[in-house]
Amino acid sequence: VYEIQNVSGDVKLGGSDVDAELLQYVINDIKKTLNITVTEKDHPIEISRLRDSCENMKINLSGLDAYTMELTHFLNKPQYTFTLTRKELERISRPFIQRIKDTVVKAIKEYSGAVDHFILVGNATKMPAVVEVVKSVIRGRHLPDVNPGSVVASGAALEGAILLGDLKKDLLLDVVPYSLGISILKKDSKIGEEEMSRLIERNTTIPTSKSSEYTTTKDNQT
Repeated sequence: VYEIQNVSGDVKLGGSDVDAELLQYVINDIKKTLNITVTEKDHPIEISRLRDSCENMKINLSGLDAYTMELTHFLNKPQYTFTLTRKELERISRPFIQRIKDTVVKAIKEYSGAVDHFILVGNATKMPAVVEVVKSVIRGRHLPDVNPGSVVASGAALEGAILLGDLKKDLLLDVVPYSLGISILKKDSKIGEEEMSRLIERNTTIPTSKSSEYTTTKDNQT
């Protein structure tokens, strides 16, 4: 039986945040070296090429100390090249990495139990700086043999096999990642303020059910 104890995270945090920071960094370099201001409105094709190249650069810097981006026939120039080191990428990504650390710290505090080992999920966690910051927070053993890029698909396949009955000895007890409820009028509110009436709290094991009675704010209201 696999029982999920706690779900926590930042749904607005991901590898695209690093891509966006890196894209802006390269745009600033183009302004400095070529004296051209590249914008989404005026250079949509160039921005698209830069965005793909920045993502590719980030991926390659997970295994290399330095990487050179080369774009041919770019901005009416024969070629544009830009070299970045892993150290520079880590400096650019510092706010993103700090948000990861804050999220992991929050999850550990909410769980308040011992962690024996952990896996990393998502291609963005292949960045060495991300691995190191997570190791600094979680005292368990990192399992590096689990591929962050395919672990979600593998888990979904296993859960599908469980639901279909192909895996009869395994059971996953999942939880609700967010509190569920309905919007109600705030008590004693004179300006119609609303609040959430929670029925099922976050991290409640599912399946579950809960009921509650509600009334209208005024008599004979429809």
